[in-house]
Amino acid sequence: MKKRLLSLFIVAMGVSAYAQSDSPSWNGGTVIPGWNSVWVEWSPSTFNVDQQGADNQSFTTFSAGYSGAFNIATSKPLFCEVGLGVQHSFYEDDFQDARIDSEGNTYYYTAVRSFYMWSAKVPVNILYMYDIPNSCISVIPFGGVNLRYNISAEQQAPGNKGYVFSEAVETDLFDSKDMGSSSNTWKRFLLGWNIGCKARFGKHIMASLSYGNDIIEVAKKTKISAVTVSVGYAF
Repeated sequence: MKKRLLSLFIVAMGVSAYAQSDSPSWNGGTVIPGWNSVWVEWSPSTFNVDQQGADNQSFTTFSAGYSGAFNIATSKPLFCEVGLGVQHSFYEDDFQDARIDSEGNTYYYTAVRSFYMWSAKVPVNILYMYDIPNSCISVIPFGGVNLRYNISAEQQAPGNKGYVFSEAVETDLFDSKDMGSSSNTWKRFLLGWNIGCKARFGKHIMASLSYGNDIIEVAKKTKISAVTVSVGYAF
């Protein structure tokens, strides 16, 4: 897995190196092909569980990274953009739990279940740029894939034994021993698709809105979907 992750990074950086490094400049509403950008993202996300009686789980993801775009059709504003980023996913969920003391009495209380995951991702998208006449704004629809490698993931929930004061149990979602079997263990390498639209304001400011869904299951009968809002600085 370490070799696979390293290879993923090398490919992303190698392809990004082809992006034109000159700062874009405007000339009559036409932008010079090629740009680099740094960005941050906010993604309301969902674990979609395809099992009878199971509920979906919402969570939040924040990401930051770098991308390079280069023209792939010299006569048209058609680009390929490749990036490399790190993302942090998490949730904290309150729920009603019950514990039975040594005398057989049942007590109900509000318990907390939490989750976090760190991942590296490589977005690869095809973009087409439309300049809005008489303005310095461009609209850039895009679509592509996201390659992700989950570095670490942990879930914390109240223990199954004892009364309310029992300690929370931490579960490594990539450890087959913690998960009970290899079939329940989460996958580290994921692939998903996404579609969306960027807007570029002047030379430097970019924003985008997109929707994506995983092709590969992160866990048994479970895939991740997300709406992503991004802002970035192009140079």
